[in-house]
Amino acid sequence: MRSASLFALLVALPVGMAAGCGGAAPQSGITAWLRVSNGQYEPGALSIDPGMMEPTVDTITTHNNHVFPGATGRSITGSVNGKAVAVMIGLDGDSGHWLVPVGVPDFDITGNFTFAASVSYSPDLPIGTRKLQFRGIDVDGNLGPIQSLALSVGITSPQGNLVVQLDWDTEADLDLHLRIDPPDPAAKPIDVWNRAPLALPPAPNGGTYSQMDTKAAGRLQFDSNANCVIDGQRHEEVVFPMAVPPGTYEVRVDTFSLCGEATARWHVAAFTNPAGTPTLIQEAFGQSQDRDTLAAHDATSGVLAFSFTQP
Repeated sequence: MRSASLFALLVALPVGMAAGCGGAAPQSGITAWLRVSNGQYEPGALSIDPGMMEPTVDTITTHNNHVFPGATGRSITGSVNGKAVAVMIGLDGDSGHWLVPVGVPDFDITGNFTFAASVSYSPDLPIGTRKLQFRGIDVDGNLGPIQSLALSVGITSPQGNLVVQLDWDTEADLDLHLRIDPPDPAAKPIDVWNRAPLALPPAPNGGTYSQMDTKAAGRLQFDSNANCVIDGQRHEEVVFPMAVPPGTYEVRVDTFSLCGEATARWHVAAFTNPAGTPTLIQEAFGQSQDRDTLAAHDATSGVLAFSFTQP
């Protein structure tokens, strides 16, 4: 029954101690950089006082430390000392922070309890490096020590009128596949992948494109960890430096090989980035396992991450 009354317990927490703002009335958090859909918002920055030795936040887990302004549906989980009834989560420099109740017992750490937060970020979140901070809090309002998770806001990416970028977390060989279906039903789709890195249809009448055409076309920039020759990059992108062909874009992630790894968590995003300030179009997260390596590994292989339309 521990978790059944946690939200009622959160309401009874000493708000002034939790928020460090003299007990200001809670607001919706709609203007905050960080939004936690299953949390209770408290105005004011997360308190930086030393706090007590307990309750501690012992583990923090997220699929990816890279975020875009406007990103939604990020999952952050972790484990807290058994004395904690909630976890305070705040982004440094933000206007407020959030209280998230602890959940079920942690079967990996005896005596601990888990927490899970569904996190989104404001479109106004500044580009750069920020700290996502966590503190446990007990029923008496005592705060434990701060634990931090470093976030990179806006992945360092090539500039272009359109960029589709894949990155992953282990030394596996994942491939980014992009299919462009033109609006003209008579036109053939354009497949951009490691065996056809240039985003151009076959030249008409068996001819060739000019150097200017190929320079302006979108292309796959890099094939990371190809054939398990590990290069440490773990990212690939298709960049359109100039004009973006109209049509429907299908973004796929093909797991060519796990290269001995047990799994690979991946993140893929499409965004505009003409001047070094990315604007997100769409993103997706996934996890590659052994069964994902069994595909034919052709142009249309892999998991469909998402699709979008360019007018």
